[in-house]
Amino acid sequence: MAEKSLKKNAVLNIIKNIVGILYPLITFPYASRILNPNGIGQINFVNGVVDFFSILAGLGIASYAVRECSKVRENKLLLSKIVEEMFIINLISMAFSIFIFLFLVFFVKRFSEIRILFFVIGSKIVFESIGLGWFFNVIEDYAYSTIRSIILQILSAVFLFMFVKEANDVLQ
Repeated sequence: MAEKSLKKNAVLNIIKNIVGILYPLITFPYASRILNPNGIGQINFVNGVVDFFSILAGLGIASYAVRECSKVRENKLLLSKIVEEMFIINLISMAFSIFIFLFLVFFVKRFSEIRILFFVIGSKIVFESIGLGWFFNVIEDYAYSTIRSIILQILSAVFLFMFVKEANDVLQ
Protein backbone atom coordinates (compact mmCIF):
# COMPACT_ATOMS: atom_id res chain seq x y z
CA MET A 1 0.00 0.00 0.00
CA ALA A 2 1.42 3.40 -0.96
CA GLU A 3 2.59 5.64 1.84
CA LYS A 4 0.04 8.28 2.62
CA SER A 5 1.15 11.82 3.28
CA LEU A 6 0.96 12.68 6.97
CA LYS A 7 0.77 16.38 6.09
CA LYS A 8 -2.09 15.83 3.63
CA ASN A 9 -4.02 13.71 6.12
CA ALA A 10 -3.51 16.30 8.88
CA VAL A 11 -4.78 19.10 6.61
CA LEU A 12 -7.81 17.03 5.60
CA ASN A 13 -8.57 16.27 9.24
CA ILE A 14 -8.32 19.97 10.13
CA ILE A 15 -10.67 20.89 7.26
CA LYS A 16 -13.16 18.23 8.35
CA ASN A 17 -13.06 19.52 11.94
CA ILE A 18 -13.46 23.16 10.91
CA VAL A 19 -16.50 22.34 8.76
CA GLY A 20 -17.85 20.25 11.65
CA ILE A 21 -17.58 23.30 13.91
CA LEU A 22 -19.01 25.75 11.36
CA TYR A 23 -22.03 23.59 10.49
CA PRO A 24 -23.88 23.98 13.81
CA LEU A 25 -22.84 27.63 14.03
CA ILE A 26 -24.69 28.23 10.77
CA THR A 27 -27.67 25.89 11.13
CA PHE A 28 -28.57 25.97 14.83
CA PRO A 29 -29.51 29.68 15.06
CA TYR A 30 -31.82 29.29 12.07
CA ALA A 31 -33.39 26.05 13.28
CA SER A 32 -33.90 27.28 16.83
CA ARG A 33 -35.46 30.54 15.64
CA ILE A 34 -37.90 28.76 13.32
CA LEU A 35 -38.72 25.66 15.38
CA ASN A 36 -38.82 27.38 18.78
CA PRO A 37 -37.83 25.63 22.02
CA ASN A 38 -40.58 23.01 21.74
CA GLY A 39 -39.51 21.86 18.27
CA ILE A 40 -35.82 21.85 19.14
CA GLY A 41 -36.65 19.94 22.32
CA GLN A 42 -38.53 17.27 20.39
CA ILE A 43 -35.68 16.88 17.92
CA ASN A 44 -33.08 16.71 20.69
CA PHE A 45 -35.15 14.13 22.59
CA VAL A 46 -35.53 11.91 19.53
CA ASN A 47 -31.90 12.41 18.56
CA GLY A 48 -30.80 11.32 22.04
CA VAL A 49 -32.86 8.13 21.85
CA VAL A 50 -31.60 7.40 18.32
CA ASP A 51 -28.00 8.02 19.40
CA PHE A 52 -28.43 5.38 22.10
CA PHE A 53 -29.55 2.83 19.51
CA SER A 54 -26.76 3.87 17.12
CA ILE A 55 -24.26 3.13 19.87
CA LEU A 56 -25.98 -0.19 20.55
CA ALA A 57 -25.85 -1.04 16.84
CA GLY A 58 -22.16 -0.12 16.68
CA LEU A 59 -21.11 -2.27 19.65
CA GLY A 60 -17.60 -0.85 19.39
CA ILE A 61 -17.20 -2.72 16.13
CA ALA A 62 -15.53 0.23 14.38
CA SER A 63 -12.69 0.44 16.92
CA TYR A 64 -12.16 -3.31 16.85
CA ALA A 65 -12.32 -3.40 13.05
CA VAL A 66 -9.73 -0.62 12.71
CA ARG A 67 -7.36 -2.48 15.04
CA GLU A 68 -7.77 -5.85 13.32
CA CYS A 69 -7.68 -4.51 9.77
CA SER A 70 -4.63 -2.37 10.49
CA LYS A 71 -2.72 -5.53 11.43
CA VAL A 72 -3.35 -7.11 8.01
CA ARG A 73 -3.88 -4.18 5.69
CA GLU A 74 -1.02 -5.24 3.41
CA ASN A 75 -2.65 -8.65 2.83
CA LYS A 76 -5.60 -7.83 0.55
CA LEU A 77 -7.21 -11.27 0.88
CA LEU A 78 -7.14 -11.30 4.68
CA LEU A 79 -8.18 -7.64 4.82
CA SER A 80 -11.16 -8.37 2.60
CA LYS A 81 -12.17 -11.32 4.81
CA ILE A 82 -12.00 -9.25 8.01
CA VAL A 83 -13.92 -6.33 6.45
CA GLU A 84 -16.63 -8.74 5.30
CA GLU A 85 -16.86 -10.34 8.76
CA MET A 86 -17.04 -6.96 10.49
CA PHE A 87 -19.73 -5.79 8.08
CA ILE A 88 -21.84 -8.89 8.73
CA ILE A 89 -21.45 -8.52 12.50
CA ASN A 90 -22.40 -4.86 12.12
CA LEU A 91 -25.52 -5.77 10.13
CA ILE A 92 -26.60 -8.28 12.77
CA SER A 93 -26.11 -5.82 15.61
CA MET A 94 -27.90 -3.13 13.59
CA ALA A 95 -30.87 -5.44 13.01
CA PHE A 96 -31.06 -6.20 16.73
CA SER A 97 -30.88 -2.50 17.59
CA ILE A 98 -33.54 -1.58 15.01
CA PHE A 99 -35.84 -4.32 16.29
CA ILE A 100 -35.74 -2.90 19.82
CA PHE A 101 -35.99 0.65 18.47
CA LEU A 102 -39.11 -0.15 16.42
CA PHE A 103 -40.68 -2.00 19.34
CA LEU A 104 -40.31 1.11 21.50
CA VAL A 105 -41.54 3.46 18.78
CA PHE A 106 -44.70 1.43 18.28
CA PHE A 107 -45.47 0.50 21.89
CA VAL A 108 -44.29 3.41 24.06
CA LYS A 109 -46.93 6.14 24.02
CA ARG A 110 -44.46 9.04 24.29
CA PHE A 111 -42.55 7.66 21.30
CA SER A 112 -45.52 6.75 19.13
CA GLU A 113 -46.91 10.30 19.39
CA ILE A 114 -43.97 11.53 17.30
CA ARG A 115 -43.41 8.33 15.32
CA ILE A 116 -42.62 10.11 12.04
CA LEU A 117 -39.82 12.07 13.67
CA PHE A 118 -38.45 8.84 15.15
CA PHE A 119 -38.46 7.20 11.71
CA VAL A 120 -36.72 10.11 10.01
CA ILE A 121 -34.01 10.56 12.62
CA GLY A 122 -33.87 6.80 13.23
CA SER A 123 -32.60 6.28 9.70
CA LYS A 124 -29.30 7.44 11.16
CA ILE A 125 -28.95 4.00 12.80
CA VAL A 126 -28.85 2.33 9.39
CA PHE A 127 -26.62 4.88 7.69
CA GLU A 128 -24.06 4.90 10.49
CA SER A 129 -24.01 1.10 10.60
CA ILE A 130 -23.42 0.58 6.88
CA GLY A 131 -21.16 3.61 6.42
CA LEU A 132 -17.86 1.74 6.77
CA GLY A 133 -16.09 4.97 7.70
CA TRP A 134 -13.67 2.91 9.78
CA PHE A 135 -12.48 1.11 6.64
CA PHE A 136 -11.36 4.37 5.05
CA ASN A 137 -9.38 5.14 8.19
CA VAL A 138 -7.63 1.78 7.87
CA ILE A 139 -6.61 2.41 4.26
CA GLU A 140 -5.84 6.02 5.18
CA ASP A 141 -8.22 7.51 2.63
CA TYR A 142 -8.99 10.65 4.59
CA ALA A 143 -9.91 12.53 1.42
CA TYR A 144 -12.98 10.31 1.01
CA SER A 145 -14.04 10.82 4.64
CA THR A 146 -13.51 14.56 4.47
CA ILE A 147 -15.31 15.05 1.16
CA ARG A 148 -18.21 12.81 2.24
CA SER A 149 -18.56 14.67 5.52
CA ILE A 150 -18.50 18.10 3.87
CA ILE A 151 -20.99 17.09 1.16
CA LEU A 152 -23.40 15.62 3.72
CA GLN A 153 -23.22 18.71 5.92
CA ILE A 154 -23.79 21.02 2.95
CA LEU A 155 -26.77 18.94 1.77
CA SER A 156 -28.15 18.87 5.29
CA ALA A 157 -27.92 22.66 5.58
CA VAL A 158 -29.53 23.14 2.15
CA PHE A 159 -32.41 20.81 3.10
CA LEU A 160 -32.82 22.59 6.42
CA PHE A 161 -33.12 25.98 4.73
CA MET A 162 -35.39 24.59 1.99
CA PHE A 163 -37.83 22.59 4.10
CA VAL A 164 -37.92 24.20 7.55
CA LYS A 165 -39.89 27.39 7.17
CA GLU A 166 -42.26 27.41 10.18
CA ALA A 167 -42.59 25.92 13.66
CA ASN A 168 -44.78 22.98 12.65
CA ASP A 169 -42.18 21.77 10.12
CA VAL A 170 -40.73 19.51 12.84
CA LEU A 171 -43.06 16.72 11.76
CA GLN A 172 -43.59 17.70 8.13
